[in-house]
Amino acid sequence: MRPSRPGLGLAVLRTLIPPALAAAILCFAGSAHAQARRINAIDVLENSKTNDDTVILIAGISVGDDFSDADLTTIENRLISSELFKDVNVQAIPEGDGVRVIINAKDKHSWVIAPTVYLQPGNKGGGFGFGENNLFGANKKLLLYGQVATADSMFIAGLLDPAIGGSRFFFRGDVFIRREIVTEYGPHGKGFGNESGVRDSTMWYLNGGILLGVNFMRGLSLDGRLRGAKVFYEDAELHSGVDPAEVFQVAGEPIKAPSTDGYDVSTEGKITYDRRANYYGVTHGDMFQLAFEHSLTALGSDFDYWVGSARAIIARRILSEHNLVIKTRYAQGDNLPFQQEFTAGGVDLRGFVNRQFRGDHQARATVEYSVPLFKAGSVAFRGLAFSDNAITWFDKYQQSKKVGDDATRN
Repeated sequence: MRPSRPGLGLAVLRTLIPPALAAAILCFAGSAHAQARRINAIDVLENSKTNDDTVILIAGISVGDDFSDADLTTIENRLISSELFKDVNVQAIPEGDGVRVIINAKDKHSWVIAPTVYLQPGNKGGGFGFGENNLFGANKKLLLYGQVATADSMFIAGLLDPAIGGSRFFFRGDVFIRREIVTEYGPHGKGFGNESGVRDSTMWYLNGGILLGVNFMRGLSLDGRLRGAKVFYEDAELHSGVDPAEVFQVAGEPIKAPSTDGYDVSTEGKITYDRRANYYGVTHGDMFQLAFEHSLTALGSDFDYWVGSARAIIARRILSEHNLVIKTRYAQGDNLPFQQEFTAGGVDLRGFVNRQFRGDHQARATVEYSVPLFKAGSVAFRGLAFSDNAITWFDKYQQSKKVGDDATRN
């Protein structure tokens, strides 16, 4: 609290301590007081689509807040990380007993319509997607995507509101429809990595869910999701030369799908600490997350299981435009139905066939280092070196229970 009689306070200070030290203390106190300025006004300029309230919400400031010069960099980083703006500049000018913060934020083109092509081992095809990153100029996200491929055809629709009505709460609704020709692989004494297909099945997965969460503070959030799916199978058959006993089938009987048809209803909770910032495609910061999902038999789920997981991402910005990213994850499930089993191979384990490995336990780690190559207009091309590592397995005890005893897994 400031003294009511600064002249008397100064006299006492000079009496009690040496003049040089008193001068240093007064200088420090004056600097600290100068830094603790009040935001008296906020101006938003050059934004052609994003509304002013949304820009200020992303910036994380409001009139009446304390302000220091160090906040300029923080505000710029928050706006850049939102990926809504192609150019950001923040200034503070004196106004009265505080400052006026001026935010210059030029909007990016916020939507894209683009084709995709998949040439993965075991899955080749293409798709078409539409993404809107700034719906209604309020930072809402909309995604529509469909693809047709040799193994994995799908349709995805999702809507995300990261701040409902400008509050700490966020919402997501999503629909996921998949038709996948699933190939299961089995070891036949040919050595690791040389497993061959043993059974093909066509799996339909019709899923929808809603998520509601809250941001306790910047970077720390808690959310819960309720989802339900209809799962069913068609056209199960063994590969040529495969003994039915390898997939626990009886010779001469019709080949069963890997699981029974049914409804898969569950709820999932996650707590996330995410302090990553994105600098025009280069990420810096850390993310840690714990998640737990449990089926809801009381709401009609035909499958009774749980899944727990922990993951971390550590990203470092190096030499301005170089990027080192380390990703780790451990997940464990109990009594998992086929559609919930952990898989590895394809885009998440590059060099192996799509979903080649399965299990109810999984540990994985990925290291990536990317460097800038060249730019063509607004498109940047980057080179990437990576190492993907994963171990996926079935717990022996759980597997022994499933064979012949668990009607949901064949």
